[in-house]
Amino acid sequence: MDLSLEKGIEKALEAAFEHEELLDCYLVEMKQSGNKLFLFVDSDSGMTLKKCTLISRKVEPMLDESELLGLKYTLEVSSPGLEQPIKLVRQYRHNIGKVLKIWLKDNKYLEGKLVQVEPESINIEIVPEKTKKKKKEDVIPIQEVIRIEEIEKALVSIKF
Repeated sequence: MDLSLEKGIEKALEAAFEHEELLDCYLVEMKQSGNKLFLFVDSDSGMTLKKCTLISRKVEPMLDESELLGLKYTLEVSSPGLEQPIKLVRQYRHNIGKVLKIWLKDNKYLEGKLVQVEPESINIEIVPEKTKKKKKEDVIPIQEVIRIEEIEKALVSIKF
């Protein structure tokens, strides 16, 4: 992505996030494909269509004026979605209490409930599977601290 486009978007988003309804919003990722720009934004209180629309309305004038994407472009503002990996510590905080699927850089896989988030680590509670010898109420959860730098990919587990 062009550095001037990236800086322009970041500046426009900073201004947008000063809006009363967007104070707890933050950029997770931006992607460009030709003249299409995708902004993935999250919020501590949850993203809504209204928030995405407000952000879009704040960013579009900068894109129109700068013509960094040309005269015709597409701007898409959305939340990252559950299928997207967690990228920021702030996102981990937003998901406390949820079950995460975690792939570590050493190829280890863990699944557990996120119980605590620190600036450089997370704490998950792993419940060992019950066996014929152990009843569900006899299984003791295991607490595991994972350094964020060791995480290759983390997803919120979706159960139906």
